[in-house]
Amino acid sequence: TLFPYTTLFRSLRQIQAFLRLFYLHFFAVLVQTLKNRGKLTEPEVRYLMYQAVQACSYLHAQRVIHRDIKVGNFFLNADMELRLGDFGLAVRLKEGETKIK
Repeated sequence: TLFPYTTLFRSLRQIQAFLRLFYLHFFAVLVQTLKNRGKLTEPEVRYLMYQAVQACSYLHAQRVIHRDIKVGNFFLNADMELRLGDFGLAVRLKEGETKIK
């Protein structure tokens, strides 16, 4: 499972709210990092873009479409590891589907 304590929550909305708080607590929002530093170096941008593409590739391999990819939904930790968050609009395609109905 994604989170081993899901039985503590009454609904998917509660799980999403918890995960949102979890990410906000442990990861600095990329937008805030950019505001604090002013800019990123070219190697940093390449590294972050690589991670963003890998995240999207993984999701698509799992047949998940995020539908709200923007800078504010990427979270960055102190080791420059990027995480994609806020899956509130995400959908999973059923087997055989090629697009959202």
